[in-house]
Amino acid sequence: MVVRRPAESDGTAKIERSGKAIDRLFGTALTGEAVGRLTPSREDAENETAIVFTTGRTLMMEDHVQLPGGLTRVARLYLPFADAAGRVDGVVVGIARAA
Repeated sequence: MVVRRPAESDGTAKIERSGKAIDRLFGTALTGEAVGRLTPSREDAENETAIVFTTGRTLMMEDHVQLPGGLTRVARLYLPFADAAGRVDGVVVGIARAA
């Protein structure tokens, strides 16, 4: 999935694109949703994304998320990408069930 830098007006990072596998995992299409949808605590996902936007570094997180099939351990890998000026413009987030 792809998350873009939040608009200055509202400050909320949104999911710009979400793949079919992630949508199936969460049981709904996530495109257009706030990143807070990715973790049990909205603040956790917002903070994780903000860290990547601010530092430009990758981040790996794991926790338990309530999904349609029940409580599931999920891993998220946040990978930043930059615009032509070198500023972090977005984040690719890989999400998978963790064993």
